[in-house]
Amino acid sequence: MTLVSLLGFSACSKDIALGTDPYAGGKESLGIGFYTNYANPEIAKPGELVDFYVKGIKPYLGKINFSVNDTKVEVITAKDSLVTIKVPAEISSGNAKIEVDGQVFYGPRLDIEGNASLDENYGMVNGFRFSVSDILPNAGGYIVTGSFINFENEAVDKKVFRNGIHFIDANGKSATTMTFGEGTSGGGSINSVTKMTDGKFVIGGPFGTFNKRRVNNIAKLNTDGKLDTMIVDVVNTTDNPRNSRDTVSAFNGGILGNAPLKVFAVSDNMVVAVGNFKDYYKIDYTYSSRDNRRYLLTEAKNVIRMKADGSLDSTFAFKNQGANGNIMDAALIDNDRVVIVGAFTSYNGKAVPGIACIKKMEH
Repeated sequence: MTLVSLLGFSACSKDIALGTDPYAGGKESLGIGFYTNYANPEIAKPGELVDFYVKGIKPYLGKINFSVNDTKVEVITAKDSLVTIKVPAEISSGNAKIEVDGQVFYGPRLDIEGNASLDENYGMVNGFRFSVSDILPNAGGYIVTGSFINFENEAVDKKVFRNGIHFIDANGKSATTMTFGEGTSGGGSINSVTKMTDGKFVIGGPFGTFNKRRVNNIAKLNTDGKLDTMIVDVVNTTDNPRNSRDTVSAFNGGILGNAPLKVFAVSDNMVVAVGNFKDYYKIDYTYSSRDNRRYLLTEAKNVIRMKADGSLDSTFAFKNQGANGNIMDAALIDNDRVVIVGAFTSYNGKAVPGIACIKKMEH
């Protein structure tokens, strides 16, 4: 039985046909290769020359296509063991690659360094102590806001204040174009600053005073940086006739709870404030004294618009339910529309996946 089986297998095996060699006819390797795992230099800027060490390219010097991160580069010189390329203006870091006659040879990585660098001639040395939140170009310089309490160590003298807001020139030095008095106090900070159409400025953030005057998270400044104020009649609870009047912020409007993240100047010399607050207030000075204020609260969530005197534009925030989560940031995209982003899924009861555009309601 075993012998018969073997004879049968031998007979069948004569009929088996072998296939063709799958590798027959393939191109032989050109013998090209990078023989170092680095370029010289290994980090380069656009416009600089870089050397790559390559073997076996002498027979193909006129056929080389060289690229870095799949971006074609100019070959300056190509010798038997050295290829010099010029880094183009628009390129990102990546590996080198040579293509010759349809064959590809991969080489070392070249890191691209951008053209941006620190301007060592800029006037700042010590800069701001604590954080900066916003910067606004104005009058050839910049209004800078944040939670800082010093700039360039200038506040060592108690008569010099750098609290939450400061003006610097284009060279990064303190300038007197705008002066802000004592600024914020008691750890208050300014998140945002905007320029109104009448040339004045509105600031917003967690601060309760500005230059010793009481405010509540939002205030208006004159073109010289000083708080915009007005004199009002108040209830005098003393025998001193001077207490019948008080100098107060001309922007009679404020925000209770969480402070504005951003303030924007919009059309009609109005201001839009954005944040995670729930209530707006104004002061009724008819029933207020110098020491005690009567606050009139209005529920107004997340995004509100105020007139130049600080009063609430109720047509903008009418029946405003706001966001069902935290707002993280906002941007003004034209004179009246504001885009908000954050950890929320709805705004005013409508589904929005973390981003929404808020505009004035049409009547």
